[in-house]
Amino acid sequence: MARRPGWSTEYLNDGGPLIVLPRELLAAWSGSEGEPTSQEFPFGPDYARACQADHPAALLQVGSGLGLVVGAQEHLYPVHWIDLPAQEGVALVGWMYGDDDASFEVAALLEQDGPGWRCLDPRIDLLGGELLLLHAADIGSDLDELETFGELQAMIADAIPIRLKPGAYKLEIMEVGGDLDEDSLGCLLCRWLPADR
Repeated sequence: MARRPGWSTEYLNDGGPLIVLPRELLAAWSGSEGEPTSQEFPFGPDYARACQADHPAALLQVGSGLGLVVGAQEHLYPVHWIDLPAQEGVALVGWMYGDDDASFEVAALLEQDGPGWRCLDPRIDLLGGELLLLHAADIGSDLDELETFGELQAMIADAIPIRLKPGAYKLEIMEVGGDLDEDSLGCLLCRWLPADR
């Protein structure tokens, strides 16, 4: 699965949080399966943890590592991977809204450093160098994987992988816009960059 510049296959999220997991942690994620956490929320404990994750993004312990939850408190639609040709890393873009030029503005923001970026601790160790985007209600071991840069659109029960070099990464997030009356776009940006950058 070669990395190519550009926007990935779309993940069309119909509601609820998404999670990004290193491939080696997929089997440790049970999604909505398992004993319900309460009568008011009749889903398994992993999905319950994802739904209660901090806004706008949060790291959760999954097995022996960490997964990133996005969209627990707001609806992100659609969501894309984007390769970062000017940097060693990848990013995830979760849209709330945007005009026709929004993708160019987002691509420019992803290539810049600045005060808008916030680093999540701790760093992420990617042993196999691969991340997968999936719905947090899905069982990690029971997914249909789509091509990273393909024509199809992903939905619940699908996953979109992306490959990086194995190693340690820092994870940075930025909220962009969000005020429909003032801003031309609203989105969440998450980027994985080599920890020594």
